[in-house]
Amino acid sequence: MRTFVYAFACLLAGSAAAQPLAAPTPPSEHPRLYVRAQDLPLIRQRLNHPLMAPVWKKVQDAAHAKPEGLNQTELTRWIAAKALVRLLDNDPASGREAIETLRSVLPAADFDLKAQDISRQIGALMLSTAFVYDWCYPQLTAEDKSLFITHLERLARMLETGYPPTRGGNITGHAGEAMLLRDTLGSVIAI
Repeated sequence: MRTFVYAFACLLAGSAAAQPLAAPTPPSEHPRLYVRAQDLPLIRQRLNHPLMAPVWKKVQDAAHAKPEGLNQTELTRWIAAKALVRLLDNDPASGREAIETLRSVLPAADFDLKAQDISRQIGALMLSTAFVYDWCYPQLTAEDKSLFITHLERLARMLETGYPPTRGGNITGHAGEAMLLRDTLGSVIAI
């Protein structure tokens, strides 16, 4: 199977000779996770579309709600909403709240690794952290970046795939779903 994949990759690269393929490098700018800076004006314009406006209002309302009393899943979504509002409304207060919340949430984040589908909750926190890292990047201090990277690695080790991801079929198997191709990859792209 590896030989087939390698041969196929060589064909896609336009060479029949076996050549190592370089890993793609994320752009040197932020944002780069799901959206790029050149996309923001069009996205902001489309937020006013009649079909999109009520959805955007829900995101803004969620981001401006108070986080007290939220369970872990709800808090993870709140953090992501804060990061999105920071990005699309260029709202530094939302970004600062997301960063400060993660500064307290990440060190305390603990999961029952025997619970069913726990990788989904771990991955959701990883992805929300990646959103904050990427979309609030200008507001991050060196200490914030270091803290986020340390805890993203720690969380990735808790996933079923492990970190580095050596458990499971990374391309065609269960491991290649959200754990690797969304949560871990999203974290790496953001960083």
